Amino acid sequence: MAEALLSVKHLSVDFDGTPVVDDLSFDVNAGETLALVGESGSGKSVSALGVMNLLPENARVSGERFLLGTNLEALKRPQWNAIRGHQVGFIFQEPMTSLNPLHRIGKQIGETLKLHQGLSGRDARKRAKTLLEQVKLPRAEELLDVWPHQLSGGQRQRVMIAMAIANQPKLLIADEPTTALDVTVQQEILALLRELRDRHGMGMVFITHDLNLVRAHADRVCVLYQGQEQESGTVEQVFKAPQSDYTKALIAAEPEGRPAPVGRVSPRLTAQQLSVSFARPKAGLFRRAPPPFEAVKPMDLYVAPGETLGIVGESGSGKTTLASAIMRMVESRGEITLGDDTLNALSGKALRKERHRFQMVFQDPYGALSPRMPVFDIISEGLRFHFPALSSAEVTERVHRTLTEVGLPESVAARYPHEFSGGQRQRIAIARAIILEPELLVLDEPTSALDRTVQKQMVTLLRDLQSKRQLSFLFISHDLAVVRAMAHRIMVLKEGQVLEAGTCEEVLNAPQHDYTKRLVSAAQLV
Repeated sequence: MAEALLSVKHLSVDFDGTPVVDDLSFDVNAGETLALVGESGSGKSVSALGVMNLLPENARVSGERFLLGTNLEALKRPQWNAIRGHQVGFIFQEPMTSLNPLHRIGKQIGETLKLHQGLSGRDARKRAKTLLEQVKLPRAEELLDVWPHQLSGGQRQRVMIAMAIANQPKLLIADEPTTALDVTVQQEILALLRELRDRHGMGMVFITHDLNLVRAHADRVCVLYQGQEQESGTVEQVFKAPQSDYTKALIAAEPEGRPAPVGRVSPRLTAQQLSVSFARPKAGLFRRAPPPFEAVKPMDLYVAPGETLGIVGESGSGKTTLASAIMRMVESRGEITLGDDTLNALSGKALRKERHRFQMVFQDPYGALSPRMPVFDIISEGLRFHFPALSSAEVTERVHRTLTEVGLPESVAARYPHEFSGGQRQRIAIARAIILEPELLVLDEPTSALDRTVQKQMVTLLRDLQSKRQLSFLFISHDLAVVRAMAHRIMVLKEGQVLEAGTCEEVLNAPQHDYTKRLVSAAQLV
């Protein structure tokens, strides 16, 4: 039998003496995909980072690691730098914190090409454009000159994939590579990765919480729970005849049920002829500026108390921009009304005073939490600002109660965001929002970083909170299975325009527009 491309034996990782991964072994062969699956905090990402020597200094890694027969334990820093990005590509879980905010996209992709291939600036730019086209990004030439913050979450993720495959690595470690992508692009990207794998004989470690993707795109599976292997085998073996109770629970976990019905009540949130445009830069000093880019074309929407409006569409369709406009975070035209108040008429102190009534859970649980603040301060900051009359004991009690509501123990209040998995950070972000008891909660991909079991728990939690408090939800997601479990009505966006709208059953069971049909088909709902 041929030697494994990557061989890991008895891998263990601990942080300051606290074990995180315990005695994990696996091989990855050329031309195959090994999926590491498990709940958030199970040690999937830490295992991959430990293998590639990317953990912080307080981490201790033990065990044997071989890449193409080379003992990774013996490598010095220059040798690691030569391997990472060249022989091994890494798609990190969070693209916004992985991309340099001070450099344009073309320069960041070109940097690895210059370093490992010695390409000139012109050749690196040409190759970068080709890579952006490979990962299905439109207007590739234009995107080379934009900054990371100007891209949607899905677009940033595709840029990260382009950087990872730039030097045609022998091994690709993909840590949740499709988390921020809509269902149609998920299939395209994974098909592209499979094509590259087959063409170049590349091995791939695929870290994900989405078992549907594992079933369709992996060859073998290793199931982790609390840093320990529960079982491993071929995809067919594990899915058809799972041996451990934990694996059985993972396979059975799927968001289910429907939200409580909403009676005939007046809308709480309304938006009329809402639109958002962004100015384009001039092509030259003496040239006329091009017309503004219409990110959101004029549209109307409403959400009643206790109701969820689902907003779906591909990356770059305007979903997050629409949410930002409703939150008064970007300039917009049209009228936005919450209850009896016209939000467009508020600014400065008047707007800040009302912000506790409408809160947002952002798509990126990493960038949304201050790394310098403990969880207690993150969650209580808004509470102390909007309700200054609360005593310290009352603030503490509310923080602990809210942590319990989102499935976290009270003891996490003293810890910092970097100590948590992506799913745990998202639950902290949700706790920060709901502690203010808002009327409207804008949820931008709130479950994208969560594994299926936690997604199911979070959907149940959000529905319970909505029913109990009559919360209005604007729910943005590319995961139509979650939307189906959460939303009463759905709006389908493409290029900033509403293509189709109706009840959840109407849109998902009998889509009218070809674009909606493609979304539903890619999600395997019909």
